[in-house]
Amino acid sequence: MRFDKESMERSVREIKSDVESGELTATTWLWILGGGLLGLLASCVKLTEKGTKPILANFSRMTKNSGGTK
Repeated sequence: MRFDKESMERSVREIKSDVESGELTATTWLWILGGGLLGLLASCVKLTEKGTKPILANFSRMTKNSGGTK
C-alpha cells in the first residue's frame, strides 16, 4: 500500500470546489461520511458486557404492545 500525493491533492481540490459551490459532486464525500459513521459505531462498542444496554432491548415488548390497546 502506498500513499499517492497526487490523488490526495485532487481529492482536496474536489472537496474545496464543492464547498465553494455548495454542491456535493466529489466521491471523496462518501469516504468522509463512511469514516464518520464507522467512527460513531466504533465509539459505541464496549469490550465488556457490564453496564451496556443492547440496542434492541425493548423490541419484543414493543411488538407485543403495538397490536392492542392499553
